[in-house]
Amino acid sequence: MRVALIGNMGNNLYRLGKWLREAGVDAHLYLLRQERGNRCLPEEIDPHIAPDAGGYPDWIHQYDDRSQTWFLRRSRVARDIDAQFDVLVTMGARGLVAVMHFRRIPILHWSSGSEVSEYPLWLFARGTSLRWRVVSLQMRRALQRVRLVVTGFEPEVEALRRLGLERKTRIWGGPEDVRDNLARIDTDLADRLRRRYEPYRRVFLWLSRLNFADRSRPVYKGPEIFLDAFERLAGRWGHEVRAVIGTHGDDVDAFVQRVQQKHLGDTIDFVPHLPYAELLAYLALPRAVVVDNLAKEYGVLAGMARDALSVGAVTVKALDRDFVRKCHGEGCPILDAEDAETCYQAMNRLVEMDDAAFGRLQDAHRAWAMEHIDYHNRLPWFIERLEEIAAA
Repeated sequence: MRVALIGNMGNNLYRLGKWLREAGVDAHLYLLRQERGNRCLPEEIDPHIAPDAGGYPDWIHQYDDRSQTWFLRRSRVARDIDAQFDVLVTMGARGLVAVMHFRRIPILHWSSGSEVSEYPLWLFARGTSLRWRVVSLQMRRALQRVRLVVTGFEPEVEALRRLGLERKTRIWGGPEDVRDNLARIDTDLADRLRRRYEPYRRVFLWLSRLNFADRSRPVYKGPEIFLDAFERLAGRWGHEVRAVIGTHGDDVDAFVQRVQQKHLGDTIDFVPHLPYAELLAYLALPRAVVVDNLAKEYGVLAGMARDALSVGAVTVKALDRDFVRKCHGEGCPILDAEDAETCYQAMNRLVEMDDAAFGRLQDAHRAWAMEHIDYHNRLPWFIERLEEIAAA
């Protein structure tokens, strides 16, 4: 089976392509011209394939879609994919727009968020600009064109139901490279971080986006909840605890202002958006606790939580346990929190815990990840879906 992949959002399709090829599927990744920024370049996952190192393998291609129009003209690359591959997998908003470049090939869309849960619903919404109505119409037409939509996010399931696409919807929790992520850690940075944070009982990491101004949007993360809980924690434990916060997202300035107003600057370290190897080094800190999305309505195992689990990081986040069970199975060891009180209680419990008990909890996180999110166990289901639509 030959599979083309378009829409390398967060390097998910690069990694999927690697795993499919390992499983014997002839997968090829097509990088769109827009995919040149953070978290879209395959070398961020595997530096040995950087252009100034070994270079991309022959299954990674460029797809410059500037000459592409929906119905009047198709690029040579689009025509070749249509003719030479058995299935196309798309992801993200750009991948979904690209669906309309193809005529024959069956398509599976792996949903990543707003391109399913938000944009298609804006067509008739009051106050929507003409530009966004056009985008909404594009997304709707593309979703009608695909054979299956794979999602691990409850709001996307609801949006697809509202669009009348339940029959196309398949629930699947995204996989992670649990076996190899430890080897991807920047070891020099990890050594420096160990020395830097060794004096603290616990180090609390917020490395998700600082998005909190509009709770109604799927990009909301709840960092202000974490900050309120950490303020209370620091009030009890003083300089025995520390926070490390990433400065990326839509509301960075407003968040920093909150830190200043709470006089927490001497208990917090700010770090920029981290390359993958550096991110893993922070997540794998011996006494680190990862705090992720605190909005119950978005309580799935998205990228940050899966990254944390893959290196055995104890994690606190809002969790929709019923939906996580559907996506990944029973027994997720993450500590659940959805407001400042429950977040504080979980964090305080972890500070009170001795290192031996904390180590056992780390082991439980990684053991669960190995069984329930490692790609070796998750990929067969996805391949079955590809074979299903290729044979239809």
